[in-house]
Amino acid sequence: MDKIDLLELLQRSTYEQWNAFRQDHPEVSIDLQDEDLSEASLAQFDLSNANLSGVNFINADLNLTILHASNLRQANLKGANLTYADLSKADLSMSNLCDVDLRRANLSYTNLTEANLKGADMAGAVLSMNQMTTGQMRQVKSRQDTL
Repeated sequence: MDKIDLLELLQRSTYEQWNAFRQDHPEVSIDLQDEDLSEASLAQFDLSNANLSGVNFINADLNLTILHASNLRQANLKGANLTYADLSKADLSMSNLCDVDLRRANLSYTNLTEANLKGADMAGAVLSMNQMTTGQMRQVKSRQDTL
């Protein structure tokens, strides 16, 4: 399945249809590198193990989205809703996470090296074993984290 077909399927599917497709076709690798998904409604979609590097997710709804082990390197997630999202083992290095809602998100084992977290809300987020500096934590708006 080529990138255009994959993007079209993602944009016209409900999360139930998309997740069933992922379950029925585990051999299909999800590569949406550098695509524009700004303001997309992808709540509860399974985007695990996907190449999403450089994707524009500005103001996207990614509530409860499964992004486990995905490559989000240099992605722009400014203003996105990632509440309760599973970002465990994801690579978010050099990503723009300004004003992102990460409340109750799972960020365990996540690479946040050089990510911009200014104004991010991380209240209740699981932060165990992630790669984040003290300087980055100072940028966060709220971080009553669960270790």
